[in-house]
Amino acid sequence: MTIARSLPLVLLAMIIACRPMRPDPIVYGTDACDYCRMMISDPRFGGEIVTRKGRTVKFDGLDCLLGYYKGAKAADDVASVWVLDARHAGEFIAADTAWFIDLGDGRAAMGRGWAAIVNRSDAALFGIDPDSAKRWASLQ
Repeated sequence: MTIARSLPLVLLAMIIACRPMRPDPIVYGTDACDYCRMMISDPRFGGEIVTRKGRTVKFDGLDCLLGYYKGAKAADDVASVWVLDARHAGEFIAADTAWFIDLGDGRAAMGRGWAAIVNRSDAALFGIDPDSAKRWASLQ
C-alpha cells in the first residue's frame, strides 16, 4: 500500500483515537453504582468517570463518584469526569465546568447531599446561596 493510500486510514485512526471521552447513557432503575452497588434511580444526582482505556464507571451520587475518583486519579486512570445536572435531570455536565452545591443531608441520592448545576445562579433555585457554590477542584 502506498503512502498516499494509507494516509486516509492513518488520519481516520487518529481522529477515532482522539475523540472526546463522553459518558454512556444511564439506564435508571437498571444500572448500579460501581462504588456502592446501589441501583441508580434519580437522574438529578450522580455521574460517570471515563477511564483512560474508555471504560465508563457509573455512580448514583457525587459522594460515590468522589470516593472512586480519588483512587482512580492516584492510579492515573481518569480520562474525563461527568456529573448529572440537578436542574436538568439526566443531562451530563463536564465536572470541570460544573458548579457544586451542598443540599444538606438527606436531600440527594447518597450521603452528604452534593448536587451539580450548570450555572452558579441555579443554586438559588434550590434555596442555596450562589456564593457558596464550589468548583470541581475544591471538592477533590
